[in-house]
Amino acid sequence: MVIAASDYTRLAGSETYTDFLINLLTKYSCLFVGFSFNDPAITQVLAEYEKRAGPTFPQLHLALVPEGATALGERLRSLNIEVHHYSELQPDHESLWEGISIAARAISRSRQAPDTRRFDSALDSSRKLIASSYVAMTMKPSAEPVKDIVLQGLIIAACVEQPGPIAEGELFERIASSTSLTLDEIRPIAELALERLVSRDLCVRHADGTIECHGLDDESMLGDLRRLRRGIEDRLKVRHGLSMSDEERGVTDDALEEITLSRGWDIGAHFAGAASEAAVKVSIVSDAFDRVRPVIAPGRRDGFVEATYHLLTRPDPQEGEILVRLGRLAFGVDVVLQYGRSALLHAETLPSRVYLDASFIMPAIVNGNPFRVVYRDALARLVEAAERSRMHAAILVPDDFLNEILSHRERAIRRVAELGLESREVLHRYILFRGTENANIFIGAYSAWVGRTGGDPPTFSAWLQEHAPYSTMDELRSYLRGEGFETISLAETADSDERAEYFKIRSALDQAYETVAPDKAEILVSHEARQLARLSRDIGSPAFDRCLYRPIIGSSEPQRGILLSRPEIESCRTSVW
Repeated sequence: MVIAASDYTRLAGSETYTDFLINLLTKYSCLFVGFSFNDPAITQVLAEYEKRAGPTFPQLHLALVPEGATALGERLRSLNIEVHHYSELQPDHESLWEGISIAARAISRSRQAPDTRRFDSALDSSRKLIASSYVAMTMKPSAEPVKDIVLQGLIIAACVEQPGPIAEGELFERIASSTSLTLDEIRPIAELALERLVSRDLCVRHADGTIECHGLDDESMLGDLRRLRRGIEDRLKVRHGLSMSDEERGVTDDALEEITLSRGWDIGAHFAGAASEAAVKVSIVSDAFDRVRPVIAPGRRDGFVEATYHLLTRPDPQEGEILVRLGRLAFGVDVVLQYGRSALLHAETLPSRVYLDASFIMPAIVNGNPFRVVYRDALARLVEAAERSRMHAAILVPDDFLNEILSHRERAIRRVAELGLESREVLHRYILFRGTENANIFIGAYSAWVGRTGGDPPTFSAWLQEHAPYSTMDELRSYLRGEGFETISLAETADSDERAEYFKIRSALDQAYETVAPDKAEILVSHEARQLARLSRDIGSPAFDRCLYRPIIGSSEPQRGILLSRPEIESCRTSVW
């Protein structure tokens, strides 16, 4: 395997790599040893660290380098890397290896418990940020993405670090250092979060350009944690016949806070629907009680652990609501602090193109459909998130599915005429029998409209003219553009590679549907193949840059794969099989 300097330069453009690297170097003290500092593998790391974390570096690192490397020592010290030299008089770095062996033996003999002060400091910092975010979430609450809430929490936490107002530029610099983003990257999204806080009266923008936030009041979070502790206390009494002393209440408070704030991944996974055995484990609760002091008496400890575990896995509605809030925020804080670039900038998590088929677009555009508000709100949030991340999210409706929409509309007209559904009573019986979700989408929306009106309902044709004013492809395209969607002809915009991919996918779908859905209309299979071919092309495009391996076709082990050579990577069009 040969890796060139250009490969390391390209690697620096990966946001996942940058997040990992900066998180590592800003949260931990690292030891540099055993590498040539002139190698691009190290020079690129140092350059990226200086660019993202400089000029003040939050962590002290250590480097073991040979004597005489004066220029290297100066370079490392400028990055807050302490330099220790070893003798080069012995061959093959023998003195370095001897020192490592001596240190290993000393550590092995000491058998000392690891120093947890760094963990305690990190947990305390995380707790303060969660408390700040809790203020943003619970005061004048609104439905917002968790990353926006955490960003608002970062602003509140940065404001209250010092008494009095803070200059806006200094505020953004503090947030940038917390998320390992550059000031230019954080400023646009931080300004939006700040405007949100100002509009909610949580922050004040003074005439001189300084910012002042209300004091950090974590009483709401502490009150919710105490409510959870009372739930543990009730379970302990009912299930185990035990009562808590004041000292044990304090211990339980500390254990519960550590579980909910430091195990946000587990709590979040549990309430997102993961099996309790896979997310919140008894061992997590047990370890938390082992770490807090004073220790609960051995004869009573198991009862405390079981009662706490029962609360986390089987809460009542009020407890569940609190746990969801705490778990969601702890999860969000963890992600933003460790993966700030991809979490806040969305460069790797937001799609640049979204293709909608008829099953989605019809409920989204037909007024009266029960899913219309939900679908349009979801699309609006996607577009808003893309704009905040300085991206364009294209919401595309392929021509292939426009025919399906027009076909549904024509069938609705015939069905209304055949069954006399313009009669309120007949329409009511029809919907009761069929259900709105099983009726033709236009008829279902019409029934909802009729149900909200008094007197004689409008005719179906009059309702269509107002809410679905299209009967041709051109009219439908124009209507969709007016609703904020883009239309595209997949067949006309396909290149030769995509056309070849279409025929392969179409053949595979035909064979599969012979077994699972032999009556599926041929035109629908064609539409699916066309859209899958376009997705395949998009995934394999240079902008996507995800094509890393291909399966071994015909292998007895389907999960196996072989690495692609560079020419194969260059010509690869898809990682979907």
